[in-house]
Amino acid sequence: MALDQVIGNALNDALLPNGASGTVTVGSVTLTLPFQVRFQSTRGTAGTNGTNITGTATLGLNGTVATASASVANVPTKANTGAISITTTSSGTWNGIEVFDATGTPKRVLFGPISDLGKTFVSGDILSIPINQLTLTTT
Repeated sequence: MALDQVIGNALNDALLPNGASGTVTVGSVTLTLPFQVRFQSTRGTAGTNGTNITGTATLGLNGTVATASASVANVPTKANTGAISITTTSSGTWNGIEVFDATGTPKRVLFGPISDLGKTFVSGDILSIPINQLTLTTT
């Protein structure tokens, strides 16, 4: 079985929304906007949340994924349309990100990449995900 492109694009838009407020429902799960990107020192896995970078590590996703998902080479794809950046207030290693909703007990929606980034930083550095580098594909 394969996922139809129309459904895949709709799913990408639900999982990587641009909204500043409201909710998104995926099946029986209701997620609250705006979603938050968390920069992490320890990358999350399928069963375990990662560890946030100490200090300033969270940023709202709204306003950075303004374009709707579209099929690229027949694969539903959505990417950030604005840079996603934080200025660090600690030192360490940046290894991944996770996306959470904005409920009182945030629900993790997405995590990645599949291997550590290994980007070392010191306080005052800017960690940035350039335009089109936070990509969600549904296959």
